[in-house]
Amino acid sequence: MLIKCPECGKDVSDKAPACIHCGFPLNNLHKKNICLVDGAEHDMTEFIDSYMGLTDSEKKELYENTLKHYNGHREIASSNVTQTLRKINEHFNWWNDYKGNDRSYLADKFTLDYIDHNFQYFEFNTADIPDPSKTVRCPKCGSTSVTTQERGYSIMWGVLGSTKKKNLCQKCGYTWWPGAGK
Repeated sequence: MLIKCPECGKDVSDKAPACIHCGFPLNNLHKKNICLVDGAEHDMTEFIDSYMGLTDSEKKELYENTLKHYNGHREIASSNVTQTLRKINEHFNWWNDYKGNDRSYLADKFTLDYIDHNFQYFEFNTADIPDPSKTVRCPKCGSTSVTTQERGYSIMWGVLGSTKKKNLCQKCGYTWWPGAGK
């Protein structure tokens, strides 16, 4: 059976003594249903059981809604999907940090990564996961492919304000002033 290498993430045989891609030793691979989060091992049996109890359509809904939620869309999911995500948030206490900031995006990212790793052992470091709410997005289409451009010279205003920056969505072409709408 092929498993994901915990080091490089590539497929490797579970019988191999080391990863053929990066050389990571696999002979003392960690116990089943265990993942390493911020340096501590966590038993994920409850989450796996909850996930395996979902129908195929609910599993697809869980993955798609989690991906949308992580990318900033807030949609209501079915109760089974919501319960599965709630278990992860409660297990790691990722609802809020000590400053009261919502950190539930970590549960979304963890869920996506854990499913992508086929529930095999992997390492998850919360310090490496950027907060998606701090990512600039196009207010029209939601794309993160945003650049800045100078307003430029105009006949009416000449060079006044020609160096002011505007955001430009590379997906839909929409332009807006930085900080507008807040």
